Amino acid sequence: MAARSWTTIDWIALAAVTVVAGGLRFVGMTNPSVMIFDESYYARDACWYVLGDAGCGFRLPYREVHPPLAKWLIGWGIETIGYNPLGWRIAAVAAGTLTIVLLYLLARRILCSTAGAVVASGLLTIDFLHFIHSRIAMLDVFVPLFGVAAVLFCAYDRDQVLQRAGALEDRPGRMLAHPWRIAAGAAAGAAMASKWSALPLLLAVILLTLCWEFAARQADGRGHAFGRVVREEGFSLAIWLLVLPLLVYSATYAGRLPGTLATWPWAEGAWVRSLVEQQLYMLRFHSGISITHPLLSPPWSWVVWRRPIFYFAAFEETGYRLIVGFGSPFAWWIALGAIIYVGARVLRHRSVGAPEMTILIGFMFTYGFWLAFAGAHQPFFLFYILPTLPFMYLALASLVAELGGAHRSVMTVGIAIWAVLTVALFVFVHPWLTAAHVPYGSWRPLRPTPVDCRIFQDFVWPSTGIPRSC
Repeated sequence: MAARSWTTIDWIALAAVTVVAGGLRFVGMTNPSVMIFDESYYARDACWYVLGDAGCGFRLPYREVHPPLAKWLIGWGIETIGYNPLGWRIAAVAAGTLTIVLLYLLARRILCSTAGAVVASGLLTIDFLHFIHSRIAMLDVFVPLFGVAAVLFCAYDRDQVLQRAGALEDRPGRMLAHPWRIAAGAAAGAAMASKWSALPLLLAVILLTLCWEFAARQADGRGHAFGRVVREEGFSLAIWLLVLPLLVYSATYAGRLPGTLATWPWAEGAWVRSLVEQQLYMLRFHSGISITHPLLSPPWSWVVWRRPIFYFAAFEETGYRLIVGFGSPFAWWIALGAIIYVGARVLRHRSVGAPEMTILIGFMFTYGFWLAFAGAHQPFFLFYILPTLPFMYLALASLVAELGGAHRSVMTVGIAIWAVLTVALFVFVHPWLTAAHVPYGSWRPLRPTPVDCRIFQDFVWPSTGIPRSC
């Protein structure tokens, strides 16, 4: 199944995945026609960014607690199309679809397998949670977009690094010798500028780059690999993977903060001072937040979706409409087993250039990061797992890419059956992901529990304008 060079089949497969992913996300994206869940915050923010008080018809009564880039992108849709469901959701559709395209390219690059790339991008295409967030105006879908882009550019840079193994000069690297590293730093900065939850992705990119530089110097047999990495690439790494992301992050605040650059940064009225004060305000807000919310779920429970996320609910006389986020057992649970297998392979082979190392580092930093803070009394929601999903599906794709041997035909049949079941489950739950009207007589009637009723009454219905019924 592996094909090392890009072929016509790859172009066809990528085009098919793109059309399917974009079509699924675009069709019916304006349903429901009201703001749902946190759209009431982010769509309003985005409108105010691009149209101001007069264009939006309201004033923002609070200070911002998230970086502005994702809201700028949502605002682009509002400015282009209008302050309506299509306008405030079109950027999410574009971001979700482009993430799938980038994941295909990343899987194809590190796995050298067309089949693996189709599996990884195809699974993200029909992932329930990613599908929902690709159709609503929230910030979270932009984090995996820029995160996958950063890791992809990092992988392109890795190819250049490993190709130079054995021919490295013992001198500081040229600052412009790593164009893909520059792109990776810019993408990581954009991820951070969308939401602070992207910080683990930046750390993963830095660690992967260090590992690959170290491996290249180990391969040339000249010794002192770690010292040579610091001496030859330390400045480049610091500039492109630390300073550049900071500059990109800061640039997204242009026009959003008062002050001038034509003065000392710490002086009264300086723009840099306003930027620092805004970050401190956001840090105090997030570190001090403590809420009771029935949709909260600890990070350990995300892969088993112990608490689904209800984004919208309407119970009517003839049926009901829902948008509820959870994971597919055919995808998430099997992907978790694939991650364990990938981890075992990393421990056994200990090759930092292997695709398993990229997958494991991406998973550990995007999921393990939250596990490390599980006892910090911070609010956690299921959709925080969105940046982890590409690495889970890369783990599954790596198993497909290795398919072979005496039992290849049996394994192929098993994978085909699993793929059909996964797609069939997506089709079955699709109405619950899109607020489609479901008559009570067509499926089993939904009987919400008392906890579900509280969720609907306190957190879902207030933004819908639909009469309460439970």
